[in-house]
Amino acid sequence: MITIELPFPPAILFPNKPGSWKAKMGPRAKYKQDCYLSAQTHKSVAKQDINDMKENIHVRIVFHQPDKRSRDIDGMLSACKNCLDGVCLAWGIDDKRLRPITIDDGEIVKGGKVVITFGC
Repeated sequence: MITIELPFPPAILFPNKPGSWKAKMGPRAKYKQDCYLSAQTHKSVAKQDINDMKENIHVRIVFHQPDKRSRDIDGMLSACKNCLDGVCLAWGIDDKRLRPITIDDGEIVKGGKVVITFGC
């Protein structure tokens, strides 16, 4: 089991936010890159733990929102898609192995964060 803390997704990546797909391309790529780089710091430990998991990898995602604004949980998961892609790319795993996925809200944290536990 491995846990990683990542940045909260930018507001523009939420599906209910206005903006064309072109306007969202840059922020998506940056968020994926940021999460990829964060995951690289855990790569050696993660590769060992992830390789021990032969089948699907149970993932638990806890969203620690940056403020009291009400965000729906499925919107946060959608906004976090590029984050998961970045982590999977860094660790060399196929993201279709990430199932089941459990999602939840955590405490409000200044700046927000996403805490993902693999293999729980």
